[in-house]
Amino acid sequence: MIQKKPRRRIRINAGDVFAVPLSVDELIFGYVRAYQDPDVAILPFISNGRMLGEHEIPTLECHLHVASLRVAMERGEWPRIGRVPFEDEVSSWPPPRKQIIDFRPDVRLVIVQGRLVNSDLYGEWENLPEIVRRDDDGLKQLIQDAKSGFLQME
Repeated sequence: MIQKKPRRRIRINAGDVFAVPLSVDELIFGYVRAYQDPDVAILPFISNGRMLGEHEIPTLECHLHVASLRVAMERGEWPRIGRVPFEDEVSSWPPPRKQIIDFRPDVRLVIVQGRLVNSDLYGEWENLPEIVRRDDDGLKQLIQDAKSGFLQME
């Protein structure tokens, strides 16, 4: 019996850009940029017919910040097309977001640089966006849902 070698996990660094295959039948890709673990930024463009190279990335503007398990990236299922480092340590984290706890609406927490901080200590809550969490399929669905408003590249 032949045993398969276990696949080595890919180490993801802040600034790595990955192509997200959106179709099994066609070459259509969305793109995400990794923040510090476990967050990614959905980039607002789609490529049709081919995967872009690092030098072709039209913008690093973020459409949506998402907390993701990043399993497909670590397994190499989503190709890493390059790395665009962040300016500094602080910018390598997504902006602060509020954590909603349905069963404890009295608890108000803000996620700041990977830590949960009480909103009283942070000083803001109401105007912060809510954290969005998705698995790989959910992340692909977010890109699919928004792609009509994205820059389409051939």
